[in-house]
Amino acid sequence: MCIVVSCDCFTGVFAGFAVFATIGFLAKSIGEPVEVYAESSGPGLAFITYPEALSKMPGSSFFAIIFFLMLLALGLGTQV
Repeated sequence: MCIVVSCDCFTGVFAGFAVFATIGFLAKSIGEPVEVYAESSGPGLAFITYPEALSKMPGSSFFAIIFFLMLLALGLGTQV
């Protein structure tokens, strides 16, 4: 039981670092303050901000495919 809880906490922290690092990269590449992108949440973050950041990264097509496969897996998991 403790292993499941620990893995869940680690996954949440890791996802937070990944999302906020991506938002920071987008803000720095465009030259806008991070606060502009930090206010977006929910569908705006998942379908507007994050894909825009992925398109500016090296290897963008690979990361975009992985990101949308993850969204598909989350949606299917939610349905089950």
